[in-house]
Amino acid sequence: LLHYRDDMHFEQVANSPERQAPVQAVVGSDGVLRLSEGILSGIGAGPGDCVEVIATDTGLRVLPKDPAPRKLYVELTTECNLDCAMCLRHSWETAGGAMEEATFGRLLKQCDAFPGLQTINFSGFGEPFVHPRALDWLARVKATGRAAEVVSNGLLLGEADLEHFVAIGLDRLIVSLDGVAPDAGRLLHGDTSNNVLAL
Repeated sequence: LLHYRDDMHFEQVANSPERQAPVQAVVGSDGVLRLSEGILSGIGAGPGDCVEVIATDTGLRVLPKDPAPRKLYVELTTECNLDCAMCLRHSWETAGGAMEEATFGRLLKQCDAFPGLQTINFSGFGEPFVHPRALDWLARVKATGRAAEVVSNGLLLGEADLEHFVAIGLDRLIVSLDGVAPDAGRLLHGDTSNNVLAL
């Protein structure tokens, strides 16, 4: 609830130009401006969240004061099963590494401090499925009630892995692909398209 006692109109702030049109809100007889759930989610806020109200020449701008994280990106490993020519990993001067079981356990426990956290994403410069615990850890994410998604080159996945994804209810599998023809990615990744398309 926002107290709004001037005769300025309310203006929603969003990233895309299409959503920057003024939005109507209801001002109660008590002077409280009530925003719909749709408006609140549009600015990344929810009931009970603090928001910042900025008066401008044209109205009010409402922004989340301290937006809670909705998605967490986790890099399980910096290792990869490919050696792509353009990869940033070629310029690293430090050794790679992989997340340990204890670290992942602490990470999941600390997520409980963020009730608005909806999704945990496994991605990064490394290939998540190089990590030997990736499949188990996806299942552990799903057991928390959050959405789980993973970005992969797909080359280490087989039929059993896909069945595992269905069994645990994986929400999104994003497979990197330069094109459907072998020539599309040969210079970057080698001939990987046939392996990925076989999935």
